[in-house]
Amino acid sequence: MPPLSVSVLCKNRKSNENGLKILSFNDKDKIKSKCASSVFNIGQCLLARTRKVESVTTVVTILREEI
Repeated sequence: MPPLSVSVLCKNRKSNENGLKILSFNDKDKIKSKCASSVFNIGQCLLARTRKVESVTTVVTILREEI
């Protein structure tokens, strides 16, 4: 399944009196799902980086003790 784009979802939608695109409930669920997935992926990346920093910090501490 190709990545979901909000602009693709909104492209052919009707507009309200203020010129804003109107989304169906199904579209809203797709957007919520995509956002939740993106937030989860960002969280996973941050956790991985934190672990790398902790690992490097441990190595530096060990090297300091050896010196």
